[in-house]
Amino acid sequence: MNRLRQMSIFAHIVEAGSVSAAADKLNISKSVVSQHLKLLEKELGMILMKRTTRRQILTDVGERFYLKCKELNILANSAWDIASEYQLEPQGRFRITAPNALMDSLVVPVIADLMKTYPKLKPELICDDQHLDLIAHDIDIAIRIGSSHDSNIKQKRIGEFRDVLCGVSEKT
Repeated sequence: MNRLRQMSIFAHIVEAGSVSAAADKLNISKSVVSQHLKLLEKELGMILMKRTTRRQILTDVGERFYLKCKELNILANSAWDIASEYQLEPQGRFRITAPNALMDSLVVPVIADLMKTYPKLKPELICDDQHLDLIAHDIDIAIRIGSSHDSNIKQKRIGEFRDVLCGVSEKT
């Protein structure tokens, strides 16, 4: 069984006051919670709490172990909250590469509008006509002209250009 899960469930049992209350809070069956506690105590080779049908009392080692398990749950919840913030508002660095011909006329205006809506984004623009390796250069979005090589990287066609050749003749 997963040690971290067992430790998390143990902290919930202590905080809820019983196996049943912890099971209700965690939305899992009482038998699963009880099994995790029994396996945890078996793997540790010691009793963490003395239980009767009416109450539970932590042993000395159980009390010390609980405090660390509680810290674990706090840390895990904090990590979850940080990741969840990114769902509420896009933020952080992302790298885009595009050819020289498209960067100023198409990409920069779109990124400028995006930054007005999501000011916590930190775009890094790479203006390059070469097809850079996306993994090696840590690129999140690549805008390319021409046919794309078959790849296991997710690709989506977003538009089409018609070639227009222009020339200037010099009169001598």
